[in-house]
Parts: sequence; C-alpha cells; structure tokens
Amino acid sequence: MTAQHKILVVEDSLVLRDIESLQLRKAGFQTLACETGETCLQILNQDKTIDAVLLDIELPGISGLEVLTKIRQTSSILQLPVIMATGKTDTETTVQALRLGANDYVTKPVDFDIAQSRLRTHLQLRDLSTIQEKMKKAEAVRALITTYNHEINNALMIATGTISRGLDGMDRIRFEKLTQSLDRIADIVKRLQEASGKDLEMTTYVEGTKMLKI
Repeated sequence: MTAQHKILVVEDSLVLRDIESLQLRKAGFQTLACETGETCLQILNQDKTIDAVLLDIELPGISGLEVLTKIRQTSSILQLPVIMATGKTDTETTVQALRLGANDYVTKPVDFDIAQSRLRTHLQLRDLSTIQEKMKKAEAVRALITTYNHEINNALMIATGTISRGLDGMDRIRFEKLTQSLDRIADIVKRLQEASGKDLEMTTYVEGTKMLKI
C-alpha cells in the first residue's frame, strides 16, 4: 500500500531530515524533503503527486502552523493528510495544530513505528474517500445517461431517418429537423462531459455524419 505514496518531509535540521526520509523509504514510502515552509508550499503547488506531509512545527521563516493554515486553504484533511512533528509537548500547541487542520501529530524524536502507522491510517482514509467520490461521480453520470437516454434516442431516430432519405435535394424543413436533432445531441453530450469530466468519443457513422460513441 505505501509503495505508491509520496511523503513530503519538512524539517529544518539536515540530520533529522535525512533520518526521517530514510526511515520512511525503508517503510516503503517515496519521499521528498525540504527545510523551510516556503519551499514546502512551492513544492505542493508544483507537485500534485504528494500524498501526505510530515511537517515540523518549528521552522525558520514561516512556522509549521502557518504552513498548515495555507495548506488547508486549498486542500482538505481528506485530500492531503498532514502529520505535525514537534518537540513541544504542551497540550496548547497540539490542540492548536489540530484545530488548524492537522490530521495527527508525533513528538520528536520521532518514533517511526508510530509515525508510519499514523501515515498509513490517514492515507487509507484519503484513498477510501477518493474511491467514494469516484463512485458518486460514476453514479451521477449513469443517472444522467438514463435520464437523457430517451431524448437522445429520439434525436438519433430523427437524424438517421432524415439522412436515410438522402442528403441531396434536402428541403428546408428536413434540414432544420436534422440540425435541431444534432444540436440536441451535442447539448446532451456537453452535459455528460461536464458531469464525467472527460470527453465522450465521436465516431464516423452514416454518410460521413458524426455520431456518438458513449
């Protein structure tokens, strides 16, 4: 499960950064590492393959709590798990981090059995949430297809019936019916594209007319 997950390690101490990265790689994670909050935010903005962040609270420049606040402006707890690493053991700091949107925390020196377990737990929750969202989207698309099935069949029957009588010498009324039918089909396809988030394929049909392949 962990082999496909990439963890961003944010720690200002070079020694601790290397140790944390090494231990996570030994556990099967991919890792990236940086030493400042500014760099962390730049990486997250550029690299959309980051699955979770192990974030030190005490950083030079902007603090870990400030970084966490900025992360939560664009990514929810389920979208990007953030585990805070802190040398502080006071309850107030821990509660503040959790209120700002941290998924969990570990104290330094980091117990890597605990850190890995918490990372796995929150990554599993994220993956399950992603699967659930995809299933909801698929159900919505299926519902739309069912809803529009009758309409699209009627439009196709009119269009194919018009074409089957020949395109040469087509009168204005037949041409308008064909145009309206094809416009209606195009409108339905657009709605389905918006719902599914991808283009529906088109394939060549009779007489060079483009028809749907759903």
